Amino acid sequence: MAPDANTAADFRDALLRVGIDTVRYFTNSIDGLPTFVPELISPAELAETNYDALIDIRAKSEFAAGSIPGAQQLSGGSAMWRLNELPAGGTLVTFCQSGARNTVVANALRRAGFTVIELEGSYAAWEKSAANPKNLQTTV
Repeated sequence: MAPDANTAADFRDALLRVGIDTVRYFTNSIDGLPTFVPELISPAELAETNYDALIDIRAKSEFAAGSIPGAQQLSGGSAMWRLNELPAGGTLVTFCQSGARNTVVANALRRAGFTVIELEGSYAAWEKSAANPKNLQTTV
């Protein structure tokens, strides 16, 4: 949903960056349309959540600069061509830097038959959270 043509153009540009290049229309209201609320977990819930793979959909360079321990890198733009690298029938937890790319890729993975849980706030939220070992405070 976009309130105006300029915002729609911004959305289209974001979709182009993740490989969706056929955007023709926009709407300024979702009244009457079916809605979907994805399953989300917070960074604090990640350690207690059952999943088969933790998927970092950021670029290889972003992944190399740091990621959540145990994450597998699967660039958003190539995710649909690399489905064979994911556990068949498994539950995936996905994240990107801030959540925008993740939403697009998570929806595509759902359409491909995967159960997907999105990390709320993505990597940026995890980086700031107490779940990040770098943020553990010790007292002496």
